[in-house]
Amino acid sequence: MLRPWVAAWKVAHPQHVHLLRGNHECEFCTEFYGYKQELLAKYGKPHGKSLYRSFLQLAANLPLAALVGTKTLVLHGGLFRGQPEKRGGKKGKGGGLKKMAAGTDTSHLLSST
Repeated sequence: MLRPWVAAWKVAHPQHVHLLRGNHECEFCTEFYGYKQELLAKYGKPHGKSLYRSFLQLAANLPLAALVGTKTLVLHGGLFRGQPEKRGGKKGKGGGLKKMAAGTDTSHLLSST
C-alpha cells in the first residue's frame, strides 16, 4: 500500500518522484487483504471510511506503467489476471477488473517521464 511519506515526497518533488499503481491497489484486493479493516480499526469508522475512499481515488489515478526516456518500460511486478476467488469458492464483489480485448488502446494507462 502507498505509504504517506511516499505521497509526501511526490507532493514535495513532483518532477522527480513518479508513482505507479500496483496490482493490489483496487477495491477488491484492499478489502480482501484487510487494508480497509485496518484503516477502520486504527482511525474509527468515519475517518477510516474517508481515508479508504481517498486512497481508492488516489490509486485509481496512478498510472500502471511509465516509459523512461524512449527505451525503458517500468511497471509493477504483477499484472491483473482477474479477481481472486474468496474462501468458500464464491467470486467476490468489487474491484472492477476487466479483461481488455486484443487491440485495445492502452496509451492512457502510461505515464511518460
